[in-house]
Amino acid sequence: ACCGALAGVGVARRRLALLRPAVGWAGLERCDLVIESLPDDLEAKRRAMAEIAARAPADAILASTSASLPIEEIAEGLPGRWRFLGLVFPQPVGTAPLVEVVRTRATSAEVVAAVAALARDLGHTPVVVADGPGFLLGRLLGAATIEALWLLDEGFAAGTIDEALVAWGLAAGPLRRADETGLEAMARLARRLAAAFPDRFSLPPWFDALAVSGRLGRRGGRGFYRWGEDGQPAQDAGLSDLLGLVPHRAAPEPGALAERLVLAMVNEAARCLAEGVVASPAELDLAMVLGGGAPAERGGLCRWAENQGLDRVIAKLRGLAGVHGPRLEPSSALLAAAARQGFAAVPPCA
Repeated sequence: ACCGALAGVGVARRRLALLRPAVGWAGLERCDLVIESLPDDLEAKRRAMAEIAARAPADAILASTSASLPIEEIAEGLPGRWRFLGLVFPQPVGTAPLVEVVRTRATSAEVVAAVAALARDLGHTPVVVADGPGFLLGRLLGAATIEALWLLDEGFAAGTIDEALVAWGLAAGPLRRADETGLEAMARLARRLAAAFPDRFSLPPWFDALAVSGRLGRRGGRGFYRWGEDGQPAQDAGLSDLLGLVPHRAAPEPGALAERLVLAMVNEAARCLAEGVVASPAELDLAMVLGGGAPAERGGLCRWAENQGLDRVIAKLRGLAGVHGPRLEPSSALLAAAARQGFAAVPPCA
């Protein structure tokens, strides 16, 4: 055991010796891959990428960890667009084995393959997705988060909403996930999705009041929940007062709340497949299980929806849209999937 421990120390020292810490831009000229990880501020990321592109080797791969900003916008105007891509880890980082490898229209196949191979070497499972607002997981989980905001608007408590989806099988509810990731990050993604897809990602009228309230989420002690020193969330009675919400009086039906959130994600999943955001329903489901916390026993969003019956899913969405508005109308992509007897048969849009 002692020899084994010493061997482990030796391996750790050899690995540490490979690290070359630097201040400023020193060392970029030796890099084969540079990963930029600034907060999602477009101008800051553009400035950083311009500096990196000017100093790194001409054939170095340049990646961004942006969670919401399209990679093409970050790389706009820079030379060598074939080497730019996204490398997006689920938030909070380190909680899930997935990584989205985001290809732009200009990214070369060799660059995508090299970064996917690196992700596997790092112990992650790569899923290649197309560039665009929210990429894949941002759009799927964003659909649940924004629908959860509307449930808050109807007076349901944050804990009631999250617990319903956890009971369905998701690892964490959307509002707790937002608190743990940070409300600033959630607000950036929500606004980006609302601007790109206003027909279904509309935000409640009090959203701006939440965004400027100073609530940061878990790291600030308050978000959708009040966070204690033990790191556990508690219901925050002040949230309803802040947002001007009237608590829901009727007893909630957890199954109905969870189904509404899941159906919103299924609807968005059909759109992502039809737009070619991800290559197949199997890869979409893999991303949701490994990165979105969906229960493996349900097989992911597409498998769950097909097991439910797509005609039944469509009928339920139409019923929800009749009560809650057109954002929940079944998408043309979902209707096409039902007509073809499944998601796998839906060809991506040209």
